[in-house]
Amino acid sequence: MAEEDSVKNLSPSPSPPSRKSPTPPVTPEPSTPNPLKRKEPSDDRDEKPLATTNPLPAGANIQKGEYETGRVICEVCGGGVSFRDEDTGGFTLKHWDAHRVTCVSPGPSHSDPVIYTPESTAEALAHPPAKRRRAKRTEEERIDYLRADPYVARFEAYRVLCASCDKWIRLRPNSTYCSIPWDAHRKSCLSKKINSKNVYALEERNNLFAKDTDVRKFDAERVLCNICDKWLVLPPDDHLQAVQKWIQHRGSCQSAARAMLHSPADASQAPPPTEQQLALTSASGSSTNRGSLSSTSPSSPKGPPPSPHYMHPRYPHSESVSSFHDLNPSNYAPAHESRRRNAEQRAATLRADSLIRKVEPNRVFCSLCQKWVQLRQDSSYCAYPWLQHRGKCLARHMHSSQRRAQKTAEIAEMRSKNLKHPPPERDELMSDGDRGSEELESEEGIDSQGEDERVRRQELQRRILEQRHREQRMAKSKVSRSGGMSSTTLSRHSSNGAIARGYRGDARGPSHSSRSARTWEGDMDADGDMDAEGEYVDDDPTPSRSSVRAPVRRPWPIGLADLDSPSGRKHFIFASVDYLFATTYESTDDMSISALLTYLNAAMPQDKHEDFDTSEVVKAAAAMQEKGRILFEGDMLRLVD
Repeated sequence: MAEEDSVKNLSPSPSPPSRKSPTPPVTPEPSTPNPLKRKEPSDDRDEKPLATTNPLPAGANIQKGEYETGRVICEVCGGGVSFRDEDTGGFTLKHWDAHRVTCVSPGPSHSDPVIYTPESTAEALAHPPAKRRRAKRTEEERIDYLRADPYVARFEAYRVLCASCDKWIRLRPNSTYCSIPWDAHRKSCLSKKINSKNVYALEERNNLFAKDTDVRKFDAERVLCNICDKWLVLPPDDHLQAVQKWIQHRGSCQSAARAMLHSPADASQAPPPTEQQLALTSASGSSTNRGSLSSTSPSSPKGPPPSPHYMHPRYPHSESVSSFHDLNPSNYAPAHESRRRNAEQRAATLRADSLIRKVEPNRVFCSLCQKWVQLRQDSSYCAYPWLQHRGKCLARHMHSSQRRAQKTAEIAEMRSKNLKHPPPERDELMSDGDRGSEELESEEGIDSQGEDERVRRQELQRRILEQRHREQRMAKSKVSRSGGMSSTTLSRHSSNGAIARGYRGDARGPSHSSRSARTWEGDMDADGDMDAEGEYVDDDPTPSRSSVRAPVRRPWPIGLADLDSPSGRKHFIFASVDYLFATTYESTDDMSISALLTYLNAAMPQDKHEDFDTSEVVKAAAAMQEKGRILFEGDMLRLVD
């Protein structure tokens, strides 16, 4: 009996044994767990309460009872969707993704969502697509944007006074009323003034907006929607309400985009063409083609199918094809879709363009203007800058071709008249001595004379130019000795062109006009011809052999300045510097590069030629300094003493 009592005492009791008991059980049951192995994971994870897991971001003040239900309310259809896995009971997105594909909005939803949707989590936004670039706004739109901002106390073309911190914020110098620097300051300035009780909720709100592909910009009080391109005002302190308001707005925008995708757009209600499309079709010269942009279908016939998430009526694509160099190529996707293709597809599209000679990740070489065109630096093979340059370059090329054709017709008409009534030798040489005319004839294939005849004509032209220069120097020396002829008399016999008048006419005295009328040997090209800006005929009344032998003719230059080729643009800068120093700048005045750049761009018709930039003007000024024409110190130009 004593042995049986001892065995009963050693058998395990219903209560769990103490950890300090050194005596192990004699007959352990197979189903009884070993109390010494407490570090191993337990198998009853499914029996743990749901409140132990917290997959939502910290700081989201969600009611515990609603979260424990394991379902979220869809703000589109109002139905509940489970976010629990049936096997493990953990958090999953598969139910929500399946519901989002099949969900159809019955109408405008007015129910207020109360929790974050799983779409806003980091798992759903692990690989967001690239954000599309915003369309360029006009100056009036930028002014209205700044005027409507309540935090803008005052604004000017290049600065804005912040009403919150009372400081002037500099804007970009290359554009008037540019709001990008102001938006950056507004975001940082307002974030400092928000007195939030829940810092973690503010961080989670900012992270959610930063990862959301439908948010283009955001600050403490508003969000710029990437679908409808409008600002949504949000409460700065109530982060949960701000997120809920944004989710509701995003759902309505996505529903409108899907409805617009499935319903064909009315042709009469299509928006007006964008600036890029106008530039692409300006070379056609036909108002019919230009008007067809507003009546085309909003989908490209050959481009990739647009995504319903980014479908927007602001991007119509013209189906009209111009007859010159494929002005509106169908192989280019819209600007908001090209960024969503991979780099290989964008590079293949650029290489397929007949106007591109070389393609690099961040630049392409234009075969029309023989220049490198810089692409965007934040994305490889981005075609948007090239499309802008392509339209402008084709428009300039078409305009130049029309001028060449008109000039060639005039030359042919003059030749036909000269064949019937042959003029003196000097007149024939002067009419045929235009360098630009020879180049145009060679391009159009009209020049029927041989190479020997062309060389002989150039040699005779060089002799006439040298004789003319000697006569000019003799006339100037006579004027300086006599002192009786004023500069106004010289200007009366000078060229009728604006640049030539700048060289010859000056009311300040004969000494300055003599200096301004100098001719530089560096202005002659390889064939001995004077540049287009430096060509003029001196009809000086001083008797000479050429003046007795030849009648007075129309002065040069006949045509306009060549602002499409690099050499012509450089010579135009040379002539402009000489003209300014001959008319408005004295020998003691300094001319800044910025003033010269402003003058050059103001002297050209708007949107007809490519604007001069600072680097181009600086290179031309350095070339003038090498020739000894000016002194270039810092960013100032002055005449050589």
